[in-house]
Amino acid sequence: MRMCLTADVGGYYTGAIGAGRDQFGKKGDFITSPEISQVFGELIGIWFVAEWMSQGRPRSGVELIEVGPGRGTLMDDVLRTIRNFKDMASAIDAVYMVEASKELRVAQKSLLCGEDAAMRESKEGWHSTCKYSDLPIVWSDSIKAIPHNAAKTPFIVAHEFFDALPIHAFQVVESALALDQYIVSDAAVAGNGRLAHP
Repeated sequence: MRMCLTADVGGYYTGAIGAGRDQFGKKGDFITSPEISQVFGELIGIWFVAEWMSQGRPRSGVELIEVGPGRGTLMDDVLRTIRNFKDMASAIDAVYMVEASKELRVAQKSLLCGEDAAMRESKEGWHSTCKYSDLPIVWSDSIKAIPHNAAKTPFIVAHEFFDALPIHAFQVVESALALDQYIVSDAAVAGNGRLAHP
């Protein structure tokens, strides 16, 4: 599944989309809730504020992390909302965007930092600065690249990320049994996959 979604050549998010083609929106393959209305992202921003409050309102060390950020619309709405809550906004040390697609990283940088904002590379990933403040935004192609620090307070969102990972499907049949369905390779059918039940 990783190869289908993120392979350098032909990956759905990283290489299969031709110039001018977009996976998202009316002309794409699907529309996510942040693309429909900014209200969704604003509510996620309010949720981050509520979670920050429940953690004792730390004055620093807060990290916002989004996995599979698409065009960056959700994080843009979240950051725009959080800047209205000055204490939390000043507590955020960094925003991390986990994105495997070079093209989507560029689109996210343009939205979150501005078209002309510089992006530099390091061992952690790619860095730029948020257009709403001097907040650093760091992109990595793996969540493993995000520094782990017990003194930090990370808040992670992965909206619709797991929807893009269809590993198993379950079907309830008349006998009330749940059947696990998955694709298997069948050498007798010249390598074609088939739907199987264990």
